[in-house]
Amino acid sequence: MTAKTHLISVAISNYANQGNLPNAINDSETLQKSLTEKYKVETFTVLHNEEATRANLENTLRECKEKINEEDSLIFVFNGHGDEENDSFYFLLHGENTDDKYFGAEFINKLRSIDCKHIILLMNSCFSGNIIFDTSTQKNLQDKSRMFLTAGSFGQQVDDSSNKNPKNSPFINAVVNGLQKNTEVKLSLASIYVEVQKHFENTEQKPQYGHFEGYGYENFYFELIEDEKITWEKAQKENNIVVYETYLARFPKGDFSEDAQSKLDFLVSEQKYWLLYNQEIANITGKYVSELKEPRWLQEIKDLNQKANEIVNRLTEKTRMEEAWTKIKYSNMIGEFRTFIGDFSDSEYIAIANRKISKLEKQLKDRATWNDIPNKNTPPRNRKPRFELYCYEFPNGEFVDIAKIKIKDLSDWINIENENDDNKKVESIKRYLNGYDQPEYKRKAEQLLEKLTINKNIQKLEIDFQEAQQSQDIAKLNDLKNDIEGFSPTEKSFAEKLLQKIIFCISEYENGFKNEALNAIKSDRTDLMIEFYQKYQDTYFQEFELFKELKNCLNSKEESTYRLAEKSKQIADYEAYINDFQAYENAVYLSDAKKRIEELREFEKVKNSKEVADFALFLETFPNTFLKDEVQKRIEELQTEKAQNQRFEEIQKNPTIELCKEFLKNFGIDSEKGQKIYQILDKLEFEQVKKAQNSIEACERYIDTYPDGQFLGDVKTILKKLISKQKELSLFEQAKSNNDIESWQKYLYETEKEARSAEDEAFAKERLKELQAIKEDHEAFEKADTKESYLEYMTTHKNGLHFEEAEKAYNKKYSGFTDANEFLGSKIDSLPNAIQDSMKNVSEELKKGQTETNKLLETLVNEIKNKNENKGQFKLSDIGKVVIFILIMLFIFLLGRYS
Repeated sequence: MTAKTHLISVAISNYANQGNLPNAINDSETLQKSLTEKYKVETFTVLHNEEATRANLENTLRECKEKINEEDSLIFVFNGHGDEENDSFYFLLHGENTDDKYFGAEFINKLRSIDCKHIILLMNSCFSGNIIFDTSTQKNLQDKSRMFLTAGSFGQQVDDSSNKNPKNSPFINAVVNGLQKNTEVKLSLASIYVEVQKHFENTEQKPQYGHFEGYGYENFYFELIEDEKITWEKAQKENNIVVYETYLARFPKGDFSEDAQSKLDFLVSEQKYWLLYNQEIANITGKYVSELKEPRWLQEIKDLNQKANEIVNRLTEKTRMEEAWTKIKYSNMIGEFRTFIGDFSDSEYIAIANRKISKLEKQLKDRATWNDIPNKNTPPRNRKPRFELYCYEFPNGEFVDIAKIKIKDLSDWINIENENDDNKKVESIKRYLNGYDQPEYKRKAEQLLEKLTINKNIQKLEIDFQEAQQSQDIAKLNDLKNDIEGFSPTEKSFAEKLLQKIIFCISEYENGFKNEALNAIKSDRTDLMIEFYQKYQDTYFQEFELFKELKNCLNSKEESTYRLAEKSKQIADYEAYINDFQAYENAVYLSDAKKRIEELREFEKVKNSKEVADFALFLETFPNTFLKDEVQKRIEELQTEKAQNQRFEEIQKNPTIELCKEFLKNFGIDSEKGQKIYQILDKLEFEQVKKAQNSIEACERYIDTYPDGQFLGDVKTILKKLISKQKELSLFEQAKSNNDIESWQKYLYETEKEARSAEDEAFAKERLKELQAIKEDHEAFEKADTKESYLEYMTTHKNGLHFEEAEKAYNKKYSGFTDANEFLGSKIDSLPNAIQDSMKNVSEELKKGQTETNKLLETLVNEIKNKNENKGQFKLSDIGKVVIFILIMLFIFLLGRYS
């Protein structure tokens, strides 16, 4: 990518708060035209008058930072007002006044973020020469350069116009003349500076040129537009390898370098192809001639072969020449180009080679002449002509820019040596040291400056010492002491006696100060400490530790005195504080204390008021009062008291639990009204407990809420009864559920008699009696295992649950029959055979009727059980009797039927 040079031009002719500069816009337009029409410079942005604001300039720099490439260059031109502050340069943009300055250091810092090869500042304003001191050293940027060319030197104002050219400033006029008269392809900024210097030789205005510290010293060049275009047009017209080689040699990074290289590569490739093509033709035609003795086209083929060989020889020689040229074309060895001319005397590159030899010889002579110039050990008067001779012999030489600067440097130094007035010489040396990056005789200048100023400084120090001694200004004495101690050994030797006088004087003053300070601190008296502070506060001693200690003591004393008043909030304490510290200029709380007193006096008038409006008026009068919390608290108390009285009256008229609880929640129980409401609520809650007679929860809630309630005993009695009743109901239900002796006994023995109803108690006793009888019946039956025990059980337990079972067991063991079938069977066996046969038939009929009989028996048993449960007198043994009776009747019936 071709490197470009961008232009940002800022100019203000019409200022709102400063005098106008009629030529500023003219200067910007004239310089822009010269740069863009003749040189390879592209306009990036132009900001004139109202467009030239800080915001627009900084937006332009940000845009430039995004678009510019690292190989590009940037020229920034400013035409407008400039000024200095503490030796620092600043310039004014449109709409800015002297309180809103764009300092050079700030601006250069903005430029530092732009990553490009060169940045050049052309500053046409007063005091622009000060800009060299507005940069800090920037390390590791030797591959980039940052240069300046200013309209004036350090601390110098400049002209906006001249009689020679009223439309442009002298500085811009000189720069444009240097640009216009140039005919070289590349024009350095240093050359422009030399031309500019010529315009100001006999004037006080001295433009400055240089590099900012921390960057490289590579020069910046303005490149002509026309020369490259003409060379390129010529190359396109001739269209051969030589002209493209010539263009690329002069413009290796030109606008058309890519096209030139492409065309050059094509022509070289084409030449190689044409050589190969003719070599093939020569080979074919030569073979044809050798193999055929008398071909028909022999002569024509011989001619073609001869022509092809001629072309091959010519192209081969040309290729050899091209290869030789390619090897040396970038060489800096004169012998190689002379060898090439000897080997290829008719080559197309002879002219280029001769120019190259001429250029290299000129360079060698240039460097030899430059190296032959004497060094600094030679007197300046003898060195200056040698530099002038070099510039004359080599106006476009490699070192001409440096030579011109050296000539100016030597001229300035010679003038310094010829100056007889020491004051003027001192000023000249200072300008000399500030006017060059590395002055030729910097060390000599510094030594001479030191030598010239030493006597003057010593004389001034004597006068300053006498003044400081008379005024007892110890700070000034210390400054004098430090100045002398910082002198060079030579200068210090002249001031040694004066130094001893100063040290002795300082010692006396310091001892007196220390004694006063210790006495004041030890006394702990506010008035003495303030008096001491006032005496030394603006003196050298204010940096002493004793002074700081006393100041801390005084501040601490003031702080504690004021805090005591803040804590007590008493007018007398604030007045005591003011009385003690009103003479202390460093007092922090004096104004606060006075405000506190005023507020306290007003508060005294209203603090016992019963009206909220009085306190609201106080806050309106003192919106930021330190009594705000007390006043707000009093307002809240009054508002609360009013609301409390209103609610109290409402409750007395219509007392409810909800209203009482709300009152106590909002106003508490501590007040007299709170106690009364509490008693009312206590009574209402007790009434609720009485209404909820069966509610244990209501009783417990009352006891928890009113541990000292007036009805606490009554509620506890009710709760005890409810708990006892609850226990009785629980045990009764448990007994009914379990239906065992233990549960019913627990119910009767563990519940209080008052808690049991008569019906429940009777029922429980009856169930217990029945269960105990059943238990006794069961135990008696279990013990029966003999005839007597069975008879005893059946006799004593005629209604027992096991009576039937006992009777059955008894009959089986002791009468031989267990049931009716067994009885009938025994009877049938004793009958005649004929009857026995008949009985078998009866037995079958009995079997058939067994189902019906069983149903009948089941119904009968159930009826007996029911009667037994209902405490009837029907016995279980009756079942057997009935069954036997029915069977006998059935048997007789059947017997009669079958007989």
